[in-house]
Amino acid sequence: MKKLIIASVLTLFPLLSSAKALYLADFAKAPQTQKVYSALIAQAGLPAWVKQGGTGSAASEVVLSGVRYQVLSGCKPHSCASQQIALIYSPQTHKGYAVYSQFDEESATQSLRWLNGGQELPIDIRTVLFARLSGSLENHPDSFNY
Repeated sequence: MKKLIIASVLTLFPLLSSAKALYLADFAKAPQTQKVYSALIAQAGLPAWVKQGGTGSAASEVVLSGVRYQVLSGCKPHSCASQQIALIYSPQTHKGYAVYSQFDEESATQSLRWLNGGQELPIDIRTVLFARLSGSLENHPDSFNY
């Protein structure tokens, strides 16, 4: 009996781990989200790598005021520290917001461009986006659910 239970659990294990992680490059190409992403970056005059999503990390999830969001990011290939983009998107509301970061090593300054598609950008959204850029969201994921 014990062997049967273990075999059953091991059989189900691949199904439990088969969920594919979402990356910014996937988000930028997926039919259901591509329009949202394109609208955010279209008029910003950003580098070409941004359109494809760049080199990314798997999405994180946060809940703000009862609304569930996916938080994604990408960076310039082979130069992550110099240029990054972070995006927050709600599958419930179909709204997205983003921030583009450029770091100048010479002056040691970071410039941020908030991309909100003409929508107001709530402070909690800004906080989560900056936390994604800085790594705080990954280091303290439970600290960003408000």
